[in-house]
Amino acid sequence: MDINRLRYFATVVEEQGVSAGAQKLNISQPSLSIMIKKLEDELGVLLFKREKKRLILTNAGDLLYKRSKHIIAAVDNMLVELDEASKGIRGEIKVGCSTAANLTVIPRIVETLHKNAPHITVRVIEGNTKFIAEQLLSNQLDAAIVRTSFSDDIFETYSIVTEPIVACLHRDHPFVKKKYLQLKDFAEEDFLLNTTTTGSGLSDYILKMCKQSGFTPKVKYWGTQGLPMMILASKGVGVTFLPKSYMLLPFIEGMPAFKEIQSPNLQSSLELITLKDRIKSTATEHFIQQVIQFSKEFNDSILTN
Repeated sequence: MDINRLRYFATVVEEQGVSAGAQKLNISQPSLSIMIKKLEDELGVLLFKREKKRLILTNAGDLLYKRSKHIIAAVDNMLVELDEASKGIRGEIKVGCSTAANLTVIPRIVETLHKNAPHITVRVIEGNTKFIAEQLLSNQLDAAIVRTSFSDDIFETYSIVTEPIVACLHRDHPFVKKKYLQLKDFAEEDFLLNTTTTGSGLSDYILKMCKQSGFTPKVKYWGTQGLPMMILASKGVGVTFLPKSYMLLPFIEGMPAFKEIQSPNLQSSLELITLKDRIKSTATEHFIQQVIQFSKEFNDSILTN
């Protein structure tokens, strides 16, 4: 089977028509129609139902499209690996992460790669957990750095750091002067939490620990990223709870006060995840190994801060 015909077929499906597909591929519409017809003849199945000016996938077409995405990704990965094998460790790695991870973790990893593998390019895509997971599942990303736990059936996980969760408060908040804080001390405070979109996230954990501490928090704001919540906390709108690595963010003015919670012991894990069944390029494998080696140094910097 010609891999290019599969690419053409997948493009027609994704662009929802031969005309749009031809424009995307920069080829003529008749040429693309001929390619699709040859693919149908080769497979002996009808891939599209043609109703007026619309193309509708048949059951066989839907099955081929789902399988073709994996086949195309595997072929692309193989070509990258062959190229890397001939030139040494090089290539592009697409990594998804939150804004905070992009500010605290990614720069250090890129710095390490710059020293050990200068021919690897890192392309970072920011977004919330749901978006990043969708991009990874559709093979648009090679890896992602997340705090949300996912099913081991789909993803491989590599631990980067386990760190304390700290309370973020306005600098004039009375709790700032307290030497010891317990989670139950915040029972009457307004909470600022991030919305859980996929998997099991930080907000679920905080709510669970509040319940174990004997209260249900009053949530005043639901957000999608930690940074806006940190800014709101610094303005006295409420309190939020974030991983200690937020203290490493390169801000000078307007930072909230950070206070550790003595009871219960609140912890958050940052993980690198990849698709379990996807063949990893040499560059991606090298990236993973660098992350694993880097994690100890990063853990030390968090614990001593």
